[in-house]
Amino acid sequence: MSRIFTQNWFNPNSFKFFSKEGQKNYLEIGCFEGRSMCWMFDNVLTGDDDRAYALDPFDGEGEREAFGDTQFIYDNFVHNTREF
Repeated sequence: MSRIFTQNWFNPNSFKFFSKEGQKNYLEIGCFEGRSMCWMFDNVLTGDDDRAYALDPFDGEGEREAFGDTQFIYDNFVHNTREF
């Protein structure tokens, strides 16, 4: 499955401090299309017991101003994170 991203606001170098040992719980506030969430699952949240939680209204004022209809943001997030 190919992922769909329209913006690149994520820098994986920001997450070098994460340990790859033990169970991890991850909370992401502001997910947009899920680029950083996918990176976390691909690189850090690799254990069977690891969990991630996403919090985003997918309809913020800034998104509406920039893109108008914001449904595609949520649709892309679901598409991109479906495998996890």
